[in-house]
Amino acid sequence: KLDLKINPFINSDKIIKMCIKYDFHQFIIGSHSKKRPNNIVIGRIYNGEILDMYEFGLKNYIPIHNNNRNLCEIGQKSCHFFAGHEFQYDPNYIAIKNIFVGNEYLNLTLDLWAPVSCKNIILSNLKHSSLYSVDSINNLINMRGYKIISDEAMNNHESNTSFECIGPCVDF
Repeated sequence: KLDLKINPFINSDKIIKMCIKYDFHQFIIGSHSKKRPNNIVIGRIYNGEILDMYEFGLKNYIPIHNNNRNLCEIGQKSCHFFAGHEFQYDPNYIAIKNIFVGNEYLNLTLDLWAPVSCKNIILSNLKHSSLYSVDSINNLINMRGYKIISDEAMNNHESNTSFECIGPCVDF
Protein backbone atom coordinates (compact mmCIF):
# COMPACT_ATOMS: atom_id res chain seq x y z
CA LYS A 1 0.00 0.00 0.00
CA LEU A 2 1.32 3.43 -0.97
CA ASP A 3 1.45 5.81 1.99
CA LEU A 4 0.91 9.33 0.67
CA LYS A 5 0.79 11.00 4.08
CA ILE A 6 4.23 12.56 4.27
CA ASN A 7 4.74 15.60 6.46
CA PRO A 8 8.43 16.56 6.46
CA PHE A 9 8.04 18.81 9.51
CA ILE A 10 6.70 15.98 11.69
CA ASN A 11 8.71 13.00 10.45
CA SER A 12 11.37 13.37 7.77
CA ASP A 13 12.72 9.81 7.91
CA LYS A 14 10.92 8.67 4.72
CA ILE A 15 12.17 11.69 2.79
CA ILE A 16 15.77 11.26 3.91
CA LYS A 17 15.67 7.52 3.13
CA MET A 18 14.32 8.15 -0.37
CA CYS A 19 16.79 10.96 -1.06
CA ILE A 20 19.73 8.79 0.01
CA LYS A 21 18.46 5.82 -2.03
CA TYR A 22 18.20 7.85 -5.26
CA ASP A 23 21.12 10.22 -4.48
CA PHE A 24 18.91 13.31 -4.38
CA HIS A 25 20.16 16.39 -2.62
CA GLN A 26 16.93 18.32 -2.83
CA PHE A 27 13.24 17.56 -2.59
CA ILE A 28 9.92 19.23 -3.29
CA ILE A 29 6.70 17.93 -1.78
CA GLY A 30 3.33 19.28 -2.83
CA SER A 31 0.23 19.07 -0.68
CA HIS A 32 -3.29 20.41 -0.54
CA SER A 33 -5.71 20.55 2.36
CA LYS A 34 -8.55 22.74 3.49
CA LYS A 35 -6.38 24.49 6.07
CA ARG A 36 -3.30 24.75 3.83
CA PRO A 37 -4.32 24.82 0.17
CA ASN A 38 -1.74 24.54 -2.62
CA ASN A 39 1.41 24.14 -0.53
CA ILE A 40 4.89 23.02 -1.43
CA VAL A 41 7.82 22.20 0.82
CA ILE A 42 11.29 22.68 -0.67
CA GLY A 43 14.21 21.20 1.23
CA ARG A 44 17.85 20.28 0.90
CA ILE A 45 19.71 17.21 2.16
CA TYR A 46 23.38 17.31 3.13
CA ASN A 47 25.32 14.34 4.56
CA GLY A 48 22.11 12.37 5.09
CA GLU A 49 20.46 15.10 7.15
CA ILE A 50 17.98 17.82 6.27
CA LEU A 51 19.95 21.02 5.83
CA ASP A 52 16.96 23.32 5.52
CA MET A 53 13.37 23.27 4.32
CA TYR A 54 10.73 25.88 3.67
CA GLU A 55 6.99 25.71 3.21
CA PHE A 56 5.31 27.98 0.68
CA GLY A 57 1.66 28.55 -0.07
CA LEU A 58 1.17 28.99 -3.82
CA LYS A 59 -1.13 31.74 -5.07
CA ASN A 60 -1.92 33.06 -8.53
CA TYR A 61 -0.14 30.24 -10.36
CA ILE A 62 0.16 30.61 -14.14
CA PRO A 63 1.97 27.74 -15.93
CA ILE A 64 4.49 28.22 -18.71
CA HIS A 65 2.70 28.90 -21.98
CA ASN A 66 2.32 25.87 -24.27
CA ASN A 67 4.24 27.37 -27.20
CA ASN A 68 7.26 28.02 -24.92
CA ARG A 69 7.51 24.62 -23.22
CA ASN A 70 10.56 23.61 -25.28
CA LEU A 71 12.34 26.90 -24.65
CA CYS A 72 14.59 25.58 -21.89
CA GLU A 73 16.71 22.61 -22.82
CA ILE A 74 18.56 20.32 -20.45
CA GLY A 75 21.79 21.92 -19.31
CA GLN A 76 20.87 25.36 -20.58
CA LYS A 77 21.77 28.21 -18.24
CA SER A 78 19.24 30.74 -17.05
CA CYS A 79 19.42 34.07 -15.22
CA HIS A 80 17.91 34.65 -11.81
CA PHE A 81 17.26 38.18 -10.59
CA PHE A 82 16.38 38.99 -6.99
CA ALA A 83 14.80 42.43 -6.61
CA GLY A 84 14.48 43.99 -3.20
CA HIS A 85 16.76 44.75 -0.29
CA GLU A 86 15.18 41.90 1.68
CA PHE A 87 17.14 39.34 -0.37
CA GLN A 88 20.35 41.06 0.71
CA TYR A 89 19.72 42.03 4.34
CA ASP A 90 16.87 39.95 5.83
CA PRO A 91 18.16 36.55 7.10
CA ASN A 92 14.89 34.77 6.21
CA TYR A 93 14.90 36.02 2.62
CA ILE A 94 18.63 35.33 2.27
CA ALA A 95 17.96 31.71 3.30
CA ILE A 96 15.10 31.43 0.79
CA LYS A 97 17.32 32.87 -1.95
CA ASN A 98 19.98 30.28 -1.09
CA ILE A 99 17.54 27.41 -1.48
CA PHE A 100 16.74 28.63 -5.02
CA VAL A 101 20.26 29.39 -6.25
CA GLY A 102 22.64 27.86 -3.71
CA ASN A 103 25.15 29.44 -1.39
CA GLU A 104 28.43 30.26 -3.06
CA TYR A 105 30.10 31.11 0.26
CA LEU A 106 29.52 27.64 1.70
CA ASN A 107 30.20 25.92 -1.67
CA LEU A 108 26.72 24.41 -1.57
CA THR A 109 25.70 23.71 -5.14
CA LEU A 110 22.50 21.96 -4.15
CA ASP A 111 20.33 24.67 -5.59
CA LEU A 112 16.99 24.18 -7.26
CA TRP A 113 17.65 25.55 -10.74
CA ALA A 114 21.29 24.93 -11.65
CA PRO A 115 23.12 22.19 -9.75
CA VAL A 116 26.35 22.93 -11.62
CA SER A 117 27.75 26.43 -11.29
CA CYS A 118 29.74 28.04 -14.07
CA LYS A 119 32.15 30.95 -14.26
CA ASN A 120 31.64 31.96 -17.91
CA ILE A 121 28.56 32.04 -20.10
CA ILE A 122 27.76 33.04 -23.65
CA LEU A 123 25.14 35.77 -23.39
CA SER A 124 23.47 34.84 -26.67
CA ASN A 125 22.73 31.38 -25.21
CA LEU A 126 20.64 32.79 -22.35
CA LYS A 127 17.02 32.23 -23.28
CA HIS A 128 15.19 32.24 -19.95
CA SER A 129 15.24 34.33 -16.79
CA SER A 130 13.38 34.34 -13.51
CA LEU A 131 12.63 37.43 -11.45
CA TYR A 132 12.00 37.12 -7.73
CA SER A 133 10.60 40.19 -5.99
CA VAL A 134 9.20 40.84 -2.53
CA ASP A 135 5.70 42.18 -1.96
CA SER A 136 6.23 43.38 1.60
CA ILE A 137 2.63 44.59 1.98
CA ASN A 138 1.16 41.11 1.41
CA ASN A 139 4.28 39.27 2.64
CA LEU A 140 4.70 37.39 -0.65
CA ILE A 141 7.57 36.47 -2.93
CA ASN A 142 6.62 36.94 -6.58
CA MET A 143 8.32 34.74 -9.17
CA ARG A 144 7.96 35.52 -12.86
CA GLY A 145 9.45 33.63 -15.81
CA TYR A 146 10.64 35.58 -18.84
CA LYS A 147 11.90 34.74 -22.29
CA ILE A 148 15.02 36.73 -23.19
CA ILE A 149 14.84 38.20 -26.68
CA SER A 150 18.14 39.58 -27.95
CA ASP A 151 18.54 41.43 -31.26
CA GLU A 152 22.22 41.87 -32.01
CA ALA A 153 23.23 44.54 -34.48
CA MET A 154 25.38 43.24 -37.31
CA ASN A 155 27.77 46.22 -37.68
CA ASN A 156 28.48 46.95 -34.04
CA HIS A 157 28.51 44.86 -30.93
CA GLU A 158 25.48 46.50 -29.37
CA SER A 159 22.39 44.50 -28.74
CA ASN A 160 18.84 45.29 -27.77
CA THR A 161 17.45 42.94 -25.19
CA SER A 162 13.82 42.64 -24.21
CA PHE A 163 11.89 40.30 -21.96
CA GLU A 164 8.58 38.57 -22.64
CA CYS A 165 6.61 37.04 -19.78
CA ILE A 166 6.07 33.37 -20.66
CA GLY A 167 5.63 31.84 -17.22
CA PRO A 168 5.67 30.13 -14.93
CA CYS A 169 4.40 32.87 -12.65
CA VAL A 170 3.56 32.28 -9.01
CA ASP A 171 3.29 34.11 -5.72
CA PHE A 172 4.71 32.31 -2.67
